[in-house]
Amino acid sequence: MGGSSKSMLLPFNMPPVAKGGMLGMLQSAGGGGGAANNWYAELARKTLTDGEASVVQTEQFTTTENLMYLASFEGTGTSDAFLEFNDNASADYSNVYDRDGTVSRDTNQALGLRLAQGTTDPMFSYGYIRNISDDTKLVMGYTIEENGTGNTEPDCQLYSGKWNITDEQINQLALTRASDNFENDSQIVALGTNYDGQSNNNYWELLGSAKTTGGASSLEVTSLANKRYYWIQFYCEASTDLVCQLSESDTFDTGTNYNQRYVYNGSYSGSTGRSNLEMTQSADCYSNMLICNISGKPKLIINNSALQNIANTQNDKITFGKWTETEVMDGFRVFKSGQTLDANSMMTVWGHD
Repeated sequence: MGGSSKSMLLPFNMPPVAKGGMLGMLQSAGGGGGAANNWYAELARKTLTDGEASVVQTEQFTTTENLMYLASFEGTGTSDAFLEFNDNASADYSNVYDRDGTVSRDTNQALGLRLAQGTTDPMFSYGYIRNISDDTKLVMGYTIEENGTGNTEPDCQLYSGKWNITDEQINQLALTRASDNFENDSQIVALGTNYDGQSNNNYWELLGSAKTTGGASSLEVTSLANKRYYWIQFYCEASTDLVCQLSESDTFDTGTNYNQRYVYNGSYSGSTGRSNLEMTQSADCYSNMLICNISGKPKLIINNSALQNIANTQNDKITFGKWTETEVMDGFRVFKSGQTLDANSMMTVWGHD
């Protein structure tokens, strides 16, 4: 595999939302709620419960044209991890991935799309799949790796890929490895919805929301139900950097337990032993965040922020964060240090196990 020093920045991506439009998800912060039939439903999942295994594979499911996956896993060795479709191990997978700022490519790969590179640390990955039966399957996703215990910058990977099969839809997902095994409790979840919005059994549960009317120092939601995955969106008007903190036992952690690696307009940077995680870069923002919240493990965070800069120019920031606390989180807040948030800032939190 070749590499380069130039980074690849994937576009800000949003899954289907309530019928009110892209900000429809946030409407619940004002009490309006969202249209549940336009959300992802769970199609299938596989969690290792009887010890380690070389593959984590769902059962076959009734498929849809738009898929999302969630995966949380660890390896027994340092083999790379891949995403495979329909139990197909032929050389039909290709992808380009940006790992910590270095771009590489896989062409005609037989193991699947490369999600993560050799580590035994906890990992969290999610992504979206265009799943049209008579066309190439297109995928984009993100992976964060703990990169050792304690205060270290997490490793991150952004990728886009394709499965060059045009005579069937994806109806099964699997995590695979070139060698060694996945640890017990490794999991992959398949979610799906059709473009007409017909989706039942909504996977994401509304857990809480907040909205400012002016003068508030933060947006925060506490006493969250314990879920393996959280999905958080927030919109804030701000002239300074926004940061976030997590809580356990309804007490927000202000200690030096946060670590981050971020991509700002294609350039990478990172820091360790922080008292918070940076979400934005001195601009109004719309942010989409997923958190993997497993007891006994660090909390792994992936946040995308679309930033409105001056003179109608656009900036983008992707933050990969690690909170080293191993107790389950039960709260989240966004704030501007020493300042109040502008009116109409809002946040909504969903989750599921």
